[in-house]
Amino acid sequence: MSWRLVISFMHADKVLGGPVGGGPMREVYHPSGNMLVDDDLTDLELDLLCGTYICHTGEGPVVAYKSWFPPAILFEKRDCAENYGRWTEYREARYRRRLLDIEQHGAQPEPVSRWRDQLRGFKETRSLNQNMEKLALNFLNEHHPDMAHLTCEWISKEK
Repeated sequence: MSWRLVISFMHADKVLGGPVGGGPMREVYHPSGNMLVDDDLTDLELDLLCGTYICHTGEGPVVAYKSWFPPAILFEKRDCAENYGRWTEYREARYRRRLLDIEQHGAQPEPVSRWRDQLRGFKETRSLNQNMEKLALNFLNEHHPDMAHLTCEWISKEK
């Protein structure tokens, strides 16, 4: 979801220009053995992209988080039934509908709990997604073991 928000207001050349450093980095190991590195976004940057606000509830130090779009941390969770591993026409339609609701119908930022409920979907869908992941990995292990070891690690320069 984050990349879709970025391309709405930034030219692709800026994003595809390669790493600039100075923040978290992402390493991807290619099957050839080469390591590919690129910039990653911090949690704060992801929250800013999604339009996250910290709202005082009036109940002492208790705060509520609201955002214009689903927080990345929820969208990228393993149990998110709406994350298909790729951008789909359905996701694009939902994104555009949300934009329309904001621009023309006065929609407001949603609480994290509401985004979580929307993204979790049905238990059966989550189960189906997890089973497909297992079957895909089993297939790769059996038929293309050279590809089954592909990994992606998150590396923070702050550590």
